[in-house]
Order: sequence, then C-alpha cells, then structure tokens
Amino acid sequence: LTFVAGATVMSSMPPMTLPEVAFCGRSNVGKSSIINALTLSTTARSSDKPGMTQQFNFYVLPRRLMMVDMPGYGFAFANEQKMAGWKVLIDQYIQTRKMKRVFLIIDGRHGVKQNDKDFMQRLDDARVSFQIILTKCDLV
Repeated sequence: LTFVAGATVMSSMPPMTLPEVAFCGRSNVGKSSIINALTLSTTARSSDKPGMTQQFNFYVLPRRLMMVDMPGYGFAFANEQKMAGWKVLIDQYIQTRKMKRVFLIIDGRHGVKQNDKDFMQRLDDARVSFQIILTKCDLV
C-alpha cells in the first residue's frame, strides 16, 4: 500500500486510473485501521482521537486498486467551519467520482446513528453503491 495524495479540494484529487473504493463513516470508527488491516500495512495513519483524518487520503495497491480514506462525519476535534467544508467536499466526491464501492464503517458498540442514516440517504441520492462494515465488535 502506497500513499498517493491527500486532497482538501476536488482539483487536488488524483485522476481515476484504477478502480476506486472509499471508506467512510463517523469520526473514530476505524476507517484508517480497516484499510491497514485489509492491506496488512501500517501506511494509513490512525488515531484514537476523533477527526484526525482531515482530508481525503488516497492509497494505491499497485496496478489493482485505489483506496480512499475519507474524513469522518459527526463529532471531531476540529472547528465547525472545517467540518462544514468536509461535508461539502464529501458531497462533491460522492456525486462526481465513480467508485466501485463505498464501505460505510459503523462502530458496533454504538450501532447505526441518525448521522449514519443521513449519510446513507446522501449515498442513495447520489446512486452510490455502498456496503456496511461493523468494527469494534470485539469491544461489545
């Protein structure tokens, strides 16, 4: 797994030259950790502090797949203006990029929250195929 780019605006996102999958969910549900687990890597930076992924992070599995670690939604240690900017960028991303799949990460300790339901509706509205993955089930 290789880090390719960090993007805070659409124009700084790399071109789609490989199939692309994205990992999204509330802050601190384990998006970066699941990327590392799936790729047997430690390339994606993870933290136990909500809101540490503050840009779209693009990783590549050479000649196979682009993986995108998206900023979380919900509570984060970031100001409201920055979080509002993430929401706009997330909406632009899901409406314009043609991902193969979005993986919606849900913390098994808390289940599906209203902001998860709202995000699922945004994905449905954009006609984006998504799959739910439960994390942290071992902590229940």
